[in-house]
Amino acid sequence: MIMTKLRHFFSEHKLILSLLLLAACARFIKLDSLPNGVYPDEAYNAYNTWSLMSQGVDSRGYHAPVYFTAWGSGMNALYAYLALPLFRIFGTGITVFRLPQALVSLASVYAFYLLGQELFNRKTGCFMAFVLAINPWSIMNARFGLESTLAPGMLLFAFTFLVLGLKKNPRCLFLSALFMAASLYGYSLTWIALPVILILTLLLYRKRIPFQPVTALSAALLFLAAIPLLLFLAVNLDLIDEIATPVFSVPRLPVFRGEELAPRYILQNMKSLFQIILSQYDGASHTSSSLTGAYYLFTTPFCLLGIVIHMVKFFKSYKRGDNDLQYLFLLWLAGASVVALLQKNMTMIHINLIHIPFIFYGVYGIIQAAYYAKSRLILPACLIFFSISFVWFVYDYGTQPDTHFYGDTAEDALNLAKNMAMPEQNITIVGYTTIQCGTWMWFEKPDPIDFSSNVVYIDDPAWGQIGSYGRFRYVYSIDSITGEDIYICPNNSMHLEKLTDMGLTVIPVNDRYLIAGMNLPLQDAQTVQNHIEPSY
Repeated sequence: MIMTKLRHFFSEHKLILSLLLLAACARFIKLDSLPNGVYPDEAYNAYNTWSLMSQGVDSRGYHAPVYFTAWGSGMNALYAYLALPLFRIFGTGITVFRLPQALVSLASVYAFYLLGQELFNRKTGCFMAFVLAINPWSIMNARFGLESTLAPGMLLFAFTFLVLGLKKNPRCLFLSALFMAASLYGYSLTWIALPVILILTLLLYRKRIPFQPVTALSAALLFLAAIPLLLFLAVNLDLIDEIATPVFSVPRLPVFRGEELAPRYILQNMKSLFQIILSQYDGASHTSSSLTGAYYLFTTPFCLLGIVIHMVKFFKSYKRGDNDLQYLFLLWLAGASVVALLQKNMTMIHINLIHIPFIFYGVYGIIQAAYYAKSRLILPACLIFFSISFVWFVYDYGTQPDTHFYGDTAEDALNLAKNMAMPEQNITIVGYTTIQCGTWMWFEKPDPIDFSSNVVYIDDPAWGQIGSYGRFRYVYSIDSITGEDIYICPNNSMHLEKLTDMGLTVIPVNDRYLIAGMNLPLQDAQTVQNHIEPSY
């Protein structure tokens, strides 16, 4: 009986299960080494997660903060709290830290399928799932733990349960509210986008929202979940004092990022947003592909066509008083666009709330183009283009190293420097981007209570750079060194020449780093190097 039901289930759902398997392979295979190394923000957040697990405080000494201080201008906290139980169960490796992102991305493929099925039909749902499963932006961001990229998935889950709640079971509204609340802790810019989306949703679908206890409970849940963040805003707008308790904390940031929202940039941002959408690339190779684009370059005209057609249909439908739930995508796009246009910075990360609507409109535009052209060739041709582009993307992504990530080369340099340094010697890292301080914190894992009490920060308080902690130091450039410490420097001819002219012994660790110091024992250095695993 059970086997019969299982066979029936797999037979009925074999297509979506195959798509989920494809999505899982694209997100989990070589998750430990592709990308190779650790991204600075990812490393800082991983250290905060480890700190919370080991001592109950973050890098600044706050117990269970609702928002991390991190660099100085803040970091979203949801990712760390999702990774924390995984650290306890599986250990504190970077692969484990990447699991929440990869799992949310995989679940997003199924949510996209459900949303397409409920708003249109099963075939459309499968097409949407396929496109998201092989999407470069989704795959690349699923493979490293950048905390702000959780928010699009949380919003997608919220919309899926909202549609299910309005169409089938009102109890799903509670889950929708839960994921809306999660999105607020996933990325601070949802604090603007979500209210815009909710207001538009209430205006457009007020007659469809059931007046039941579950609706009131869902609204109450969302409001209660937002209270800590409202307190955070009050603290950082100097309305109340910061809250630091053994149970939870609402920190005052050295610099509040409110100035990053600049309405005066709207006209300039319209141009920048349009350029990013057209090119599907912002110059950062770790969040989108320059070769294929974030959504595959051939989809751009379909995406723009889909938006135009959907807007025309929406206005016609609105005049008739027939507001189909599919127009929720327009509301999502509107909320995400408002946030994008208000920002001082325009990158694929900063506008990440807009990507899932654009992926949807690429699919919608293809379907509408096939419908209006009365052609049976457009859809199969696009499926072929998607498949070829995906293979091309996978090859490029798997073979091109990305310098945004600090891998074994950085850890080798730190290990060699520690082995070469005398007990009374400091270890000085020359140049703040040589080994980012967040990366150093993750590799070294200093005791969080001692670290928060004794670290010295320098430079811009919005991006607090470690000046010193314990025996470790950071200096701006090689001109700042005295020759008394052990130095970790970039491996290039300029540093090699200057260090040699100073009379220091220079040891190449790998193609990225040099170790330098006064009268280093080269024989011992070579012995240490031989015990370090080869870098790549």
